[in-house]
Amino acid sequence: MVKVWTDTALCWARAVIASTVLHLKHYAVYLKNSAIKFLNIPAQVAALYFLWATLLTGSLGGTLTREQMLGYYALALLLRWLFGFRSVTERFEKVIFEGELVNFLVRPLPLGAMELGRVAAQWFVNSVLLLLVFVPIVSALGWITPTVPSLTGLAALLLIGALIQYHIYSLIGTFGFWLEKVFGIVYGFDLVMLLATGTLLPLDLYPPAIARLLNALPFRFFVYVPVQALRLPVTWPWVESEVVSGFAWVLGLGLLTSYTWRRGLRRFTGHGV
Repeated sequence: MVKVWTDTALCWARAVIASTVLHLKHYAVYLKNSAIKFLNIPAQVAALYFLWATLLTGSLGGTLTREQMLGYYALALLLRWLFGFRSVTERFEKVIFEGELVNFLVRPLPLGAMELGRVAAQWFVNSVLLLLVFVPIVSALGWITPTVPSLTGLAALLLIGALIQYHIYSLIGTFGFWLEKVFGIVYGFDLVMLLATGTLLPLDLYPPAIARLLNALPFRFFVYVPVQALRLPVTWPWVESEVVSGFAWVLGLGLLTSYTWRRGLRRFTGHGV
């Protein structure tokens, strides 16, 4: 009887130790991601301070009329609502962490293709909703004056923005091969989305050096450039230039995501990471 109790106690002890080690690893990842999340707070405070300082000093009012400001933020918030693809990262993380990736590796349809198809369907439906419902409403309110070049450019730029988002969120998802949980990086990217896309402020209202930097990055295609296509007098050369620049980013980010995916697969065991 004593031996049975001893063996049972040892079995429990080994199981508890193994479980503790496993969960320590899990919560260590959680701690690192939480640290990344909390580091975003000072940057968010600074961004909001800059916004309200700009409003209170009246410098924003000197650049945009009330109607223009309402039109800009109405469209910016609509774009953030309709064209957010954060779920791509969540799907990649889940499939890698739980070992479901095996099912995609043995099937003719890879995970990336399935997720891209879902993003394409969402882009199409929401683009129709935006162009046929929301744009006419905002136009009727006098906040924007759409033209054929602006509407054509808007459709193309929304597609580019969706593809860039897909690649960035996929890239973050591939980090799950190394980090297991990537929500800390996602929170960091949420801050980038707030500051660098034009959601918080139109990019041309930032200090000149920051504005030049943000206009050189791909994040402007998520909000700022599509909104500008509707707000400003748009010409075909401008549309063509932005489309070419956007597709260059799509190609570059696609190659980078493909590289991290292949590297990550070398670490995958078939039972999760």
